[in-house]
Amino acid sequence: MNVSVEKQFDRIVSVYSKIPMDGSISMLTGSNGSGKSLIRQQLNFREEVEKLGKRVVHISMSLRTQDHGVCNIFTRDTDWDPTSVNTINFLNCASNAINGSYLVLDEIEVGCSEETIMGVVSWVNEHLRERIKGTLGCLVITHSPYVVRSLKFDHWFNLDGYKTPKAWMDRKIVPMDLEKLRKDSNELFRFVTNKKKK
Repeated sequence: MNVSVEKQFDRIVSVYSKIPMDGSISMLTGSNGSGKSLIRQQLNFREEVEKLGKRVVHISMSLRTQDHGVCNIFTRDTDWDPTSVNTINFLNCASNAINGSYLVLDEIEVGCSEETIMGVVSWVNEHLRERIKGTLGCLVITHSPYVVRSLKFDHWFNLDGYKTPKAWMDRKIVPMDLEKLRKDSNELFRFVTNKKKK
C-alpha cells in the first residue's frame, strides 16, 4: 500500500458505500491486504440488505477454509474433486441460492488454470444475469486480468486508486515486498478494529 492507513480506510468506506444493490454486477479489484474481504464481510450491514431482511451469499476462501462445525460438509472442498471443480460447484450452488439477496463471488479464479478460468467466466457470462434477476445483485472480487477483461459487469471498483479496468490492467507489475505486505495489512487491520470499537 503506497497510501496512509487513513486514506486506505477512506477508500474502503467509499467503495463500500458506492457498490450498487440494484440487481447489477459490480467488479472489485485491489492488491492483497487492501480491504476487499473487509468489504465483502461488511456488505451484510448495508441498509439495502438489512431493511429488506436479506443477506449476503458468498463463495470465498474464508468460507472454504474456516471451521464451521457440522456445516463444514457444505462449505469445504470435497476430497474427490480438484479445487477448480469445487470452485465451480460452489459458484453454481451459491448463484442458485440467493433468493433475492446479494451474491459475492470472491476470487472465482482460485485453483484454476487459465483454461479453466476461461470456462468459469464463460459459464458466469451465460448464467449469472438470469440467476440474479429479482435480487440485489452481485459483486465479483478478483485478482485476474482475464476475469476483468472477459466477465460482463456493470460497475468498476478498485482499492488501489485505478479509475478504470484498462488503467488497472495496464499498471506496471512489480514484485510485492512480503514484509511490507504483512506490516501494512496488519496496520490496516488494527486501524479498522479500533474504528469498530469506537
